[in-house]
Amino acid sequence: SLDPDPELITPGCDLDEVYNVIGFNENSNELTPALVNRLDQVAADIGRRQCSVTVTGYSSKQGAIASNALFAIERAQNALRYLKDKGVRFVQASATGVGATDQFGPDFRSNRRVVITVTP
Repeated sequence: SLDPDPELITPGCDLDEVYNVIGFNENSNELTPALVNRLDQVAADIGRRQCSVTVTGYSSKQGAIASNALFAIERAQNALRYLKDKGVRFVQASATGVGATDQFGPDFRSNRRVVITVTP
């Protein structure tokens, strides 16, 4: 048969989504079980598609500006690393941090997040 094996075909990307992944603990960049669950959902949504992704980390306004900036970057890097370790493949990927921002949700915890932007 000349038909290619469907398992070997890698689809392009028809996904254009923004995911808020909330739940980092204070003064931590470690992935909690709730974060892992959400990242698993993102990985499942992307599936075998090869998309571009930007992961942007945020922190709350609690604490020092410098440490918040570092937490934001490390949160983004950890989330991207997790997706890669789950087998998600990207055309292009980046992880950045912007530190503390205006209040995102109802409490400080909501600001301790990453935003994953997936585009074709």
